[in-house]
Parts: sequence; structure tokens; C-alpha cells
Amino acid sequence: VALLAIAIAALALRFVNGLAERLGARFSLRRLLVQQVSTILRFAIYLVAILIVVSSSVQLEREAILALSGTIAVTVGFALKDLASSVLAGITILFDRPFQVGDRVTVAGQYGEILSIGLRSVRLVTLDDSIVTIPNNRLWGDEIVNLSEFHDQLRRIDETYSIAYEDDIDQAYAVIQNVLSKDERCLSEPEALIAV
Repeated sequence: VALLAIAIAALALRFVNGLAERLGARFSLRRLLVQQVSTILRFAIYLVAILIVVSSSVQLEREAILALSGTIAVTVGFALKDLASSVLAGITILFDRPFQVGDRVTVAGQYGEILSIGLRSVRLVTLDDSIVTIPNNRLWGDEIVNLSEFHDQLRRIDETYSIAYEDDIDQAYAVIQNVLSKDERCLSEPEALIAV
């Protein structure tokens, strides 16, 4: 029975993952909802499989089961308090939706595009193509800046330039203004602010 439960769980997990990928690709505006549902389904499959395997392979008396359950619960509770915190923060993130898959955000000191949102962590790809996994409990207590919320194609960039004391400030201002006016990526409205 235990081996059958493991085999069925593996097939169910493969099916859920494949279905989530296909639905996410087909309904790009609902990727977050698809990912939320698939995460919850995977968690439920794992939980049911573990319960079936344990109940079918171990036959103990009632008192022994209760004592063992209490001991395991306390031990696991202390060992997994950070994981539980991340899972609870993940559930909150899934319902609050401060960002979704594909958004460009700054979270926990990292800037990048959100690849996936899970119950335990969020994965994002940075500008240098590194994949960063951030536990949800770090995200929930930190500031989240979503740069895709209103204007997906617009970005504000703050730059600082230094010149020597003897250089001409007006000429530096003119050079920067000239570069900005010739770059088609820079908008004329709102106008760039150049300050000394």
C-alpha cells in the first residue's frame, strides 16, 4: 500500500506540474492564480501520501501513537519554525499579491524579475542572470518595490556623476542634457531632472 501511495503521488505531482506549466503558458494573465493552485495541490498531495505511507507501514497501540505524535510535533515545531513562518508568509503573499510572476521588483535587497512564487520562497532572476531564492518570511517583513505595477515598460533611473572642481558645471549640464535628448529611450515628458 505504501509503495502504491508513493507511485500515485509521483504521478499526481507530475500531472499537476505539467498542467500548471501548460495553463500558465496559455493564460499568461492568470499565471499567479495557476501557480497558487498548483502549489496548494502539490502540498496536499505530499501530505496525503505521507499520511497513507505512515499509517499503512506502522502498526502501534493507541497510547504509543499519541506519545510519539506529541514528541514528534514538539520536535518538528522547533525544527521547522522558520519554515512554518515562511509558509504562512507565502500564503499571505499568495492572497495579498504584492507582485506576480513576471513583475520586476526589488525585494530583500535584490532587483529582478519574479520567476516563481511558492509557499516557502520566491525565486527571481537578476540582471546578471542569477537565480535568487528568497524565503517568504524575509519578504514579508521587508519593503517590496514593484516596478511593473503601473508602467511595465517605463523605468526611472537615478544616476550620479562627478566632475572636478575646476570643470565647468554649465558645460557638464549641457553634455548630460544633450545625451538625454538624443537617446530615444529617454522620455521628453516627464522631462529629465538634472540637479547639482
